[in-house]
Amino acid sequence: SLTLPELMLAHEQRWGWPAFQWRYGHLQHDPPRGSRWVFGDVLANQSVVQVAKAVLGDGCWITGITGNTNLFGSRRQPVHRDRDHDSAPQRCLICNIPTHDVSATVCNGPIELWPGSHLEHETTKLVESVRAGNEVHMTTGVLSDEQLRGTIHPALVEQRRLVAPPVHVDMRQGDVLIRDARLW
Repeated sequence: SLTLPELMLAHEQRWGWPAFQWRYGHLQHDPPRGSRWVFGDVLANQSVVQVAKAVLGDGCWITGITGNTNLFGSRRQPVHRDRDHDSAPQRCLICNIPTHDVSATVCNGPIELWPGSHLEHETTKLVESVRAGNEVHMTTGVLSDEQLRGTIHPALVEQRRLVAPPVHVDMRQGDVLIRDARLW
């Protein structure tokens, strides 16, 4: 097993700093295969399965399991999408399950969500424009295609803030937040 500094170094080598969404202190990790710490009642939580089937249909399946541990002293992530925006109907859900209570009052980084942003199509146009080289320089510098897919231009963030500002979601250990993957 790796120590936390070794994990952070491996993470930095994989993603490189400064990746757009990832900031120092946000450790992205997957569960070890066959681990005694992966539980069927969490992985296939019946309440989550019911919601997923209602939204996505009976043929839905799990495509990935990962974690993002927000370590002490981490930097704030910029506004981003976790998955590509697509004009097609909902096709990907993300479940957030905190391993401990998170809230603004204890300053441990509750998730920030932007209501209605999953319906925003301007971001798709902006990403296409940036890829074509027709957009102003992003404030974060040159982005890889992987980073660009989740990018929300700061000007769009400020426009959205006027229409529907973000909300912080306080959660207790074991709560489940099910959200559209395109939601900022």
